[in-house]
Amino acid sequence: MGAVVGFLVGLVWLWVIIRIALWVWRMVGPALMARFSRRAVTVEATDAGLLYCDGVFQRVLSPGSYRFWGARNVVHCVDMRPWQFHSEQVLQTQDHGQIVMIGTLIASVTDPHLFYESHQAHRDAILSWMRSQIREVFAILTLQDIRKGAWPIVESIQGRLTDGLAGSGLAFVRFDLEELRLPVPDRLFIADDDSADAGEEGQAVDFDPDDVPPVRH
Repeated sequence: MGAVVGFLVGLVWLWVIIRIALWVWRMVGPALMARFSRRAVTVEATDAGLLYCDGVFQRVLSPGSYRFWGARNVVHCVDMRPWQFHSEQVLQTQDHGQIVMIGTLIASVTDPHLFYESHQAHRDAILSWMRSQIREVFAILTLQDIRKGAWPIVESIQGRLTDGLAGSGLAFVRFDLEELRLPVPDRLFIADDDSADAGEEGQAVDFDPDDVPPVRH
């Protein structure tokens, strides 16, 4: 009789131990599996891989396939192809004229780690900064300044963008001024004294990108 009771007590304790073990596994099992599992990571030919271990940067990975143990190692990929930031914006000049500018900044990634840490590869943040720089350029120009030609404007924008990108992991390649026009065509018009018709509409100023000299390096 005593042996039977001992056997039953043993079964109860075994059941208790199994229940405790299952509870512990539910709590820590997934974390342990993730920590000690092996996984494959591929860095594409157009990317650079950034290897982080426990959130700390380790090194830049060249294109290829890699295998890492556990979840401590994380790889972030940065596109190394030229980055293009296109902007179409309405700008106000110093004399309160309104113009529309369409342009594109082209930049190359020189330091993928610095670029990722500076911008988190976030295109919108860079585009917003670019637009603010262009806005500041036109804020000190008058309509008459703009009539004199596109090249001084492009030079000024290039200078700001080049200086601003320094230390960001991006290098300025060029800025393409594609179009500079007015929402209302006769806003940017200095009437000729010889105009026969006082209501005659003036000519809008449109810049042909082909007329803009190449970027100076």
